[in-house]
Amino acid sequence: MPAAYPYELRIRVLNAYEKGMRVTKIKETFDVSRNTVYKWLKVREETGDIKAKVGYQNGHSHKVKDMEKFKNFIEANSDKTTKELSDEWECEISRSTILRYISKINYSYKKKHFFTLKVIKQND
Repeated sequence: MPAAYPYELRIRVLNAYEKGMRVTKIKETFDVSRNTVYKWLKVREETGDIKAKVGYQNGHSHKVKDMEKFKNFIEANSDKTTKELSDEWECEISRSTILRYISKINYSYKKKHFFTLKVIKQND
């Protein structure tokens, strides 16, 4: 996600708008889009300030916080399917997340419960 515009730039843009500078000129001078200027005006009108939003989540939420506990859980339940593992984990977690965390602890999950023979053709 791109970084927010600096607070000082926001102040300068809105000061220029209040002094009567046209939005198209502001766009060229400060290199911000028209929509950004209008959005900042709306935010200032609603909240009284134009600070950037903070505290929003970056990335996905981490379902497994303790990797050692997860590793012990997988070792204890190694014969179960990912569906059964996701049902038995302490919080709601999807099967694909279970698989992702299994690979993070350097384990492999076999989709088949039996071995298949690899047939190799030999040249006569």
